[in-house]
Amino acid sequence: MHFLECFQKFIDEDMWQLFVEQTNIYAIQFLAATHNLKLRSQARSWMDTNPTEMKTLTGLLRDIKQEAYKEMCSLLGQWKEEIVNILVS
Repeated sequence: MHFLECFQKFIDEDMWQLFVEQTNIYAIQFLAATHNLKLRSQARSWMDTNPTEMKTLTGLLRDIKQEAYKEMCSLLGQWKEEIVNILVS
């Protein structure tokens, strides 16, 4: 089963809508509570999000996490080799 199919069994459209609503509420509250934003702050240009954007972000984060994991494993493998070479020599 593909990751997205598995994920969709747990996160349905109602849940995505809840994520969206809560994200938008948080943004409104954040902007209302923050009085000293810099003039060029990205927060000033906030636009409400939607389920499509949330799904896209989730997919991007998943891909980034997988790439970071692969890179970490690769680095750990190289470090293991170097440590073994040091211990053996």
